[in-house]
Amino acid sequence: MSEGRMASEQAARFEAWSLIKQWPPPADEVVLAHNDGVDRIVIAVESQGCFSLWIATAPGAAAMLFRSAPVIPSGPGDALFQVTYSGPLPGMIVSGVDLPAYLDGSETVGFPTRPRPIPSFHPAQHPGTPDACRDWVCKRKKKFAQPKLRKGTLIRREKSLQDQADELLGRVDNI
Repeated sequence: MSEGRMASEQAARFEAWSLIKQWPPPADEVVLAHNDGVDRIVIAVESQGCFSLWIATAPGAAAMLFRSAPVIPSGPGDALFQVTYSGPLPGMIVSGVDLPAYLDGSETVGFPTRPRPIPSFHPAQHPGTPDACRDWVCKRKKKFAQPKLRKGTLIRREKSLQDQADELLGRVDNI
């Protein structure tokens, strides 16, 4: 968002993000990137565990508008990002926690994550799987079970061990 638009509008952007990697990351990495039709909005996480919000109004022209205090998630799982634009500077809320801006000596702020459910069984073990997948399996068997012969090709037969030995001796004699 350009500065003029940001100062005059109140807006919010929600994004879900999965925390499945090491925290904080060993190097800065982009968490979310979004083009809103005018500008490119980028949220990155830094190796110190701080989030930063960047707005690119033109190719090659980017400005950091917000840097949070260091944060730490409660564990692996999903987090909900909310970037708010109300006034001259944006704000950032992660999983309901309003992140303060970075200051030297800022304390680490924790935020909750929602753990991903782990299925108690593999989907292939579900009792309804054979019935639900029967049509798909039949189509795949028809399509891939037997290789199609191309026009003009002979039907191939597997060579016997004796045929393979004779062919090898013939090639050795040519060398």
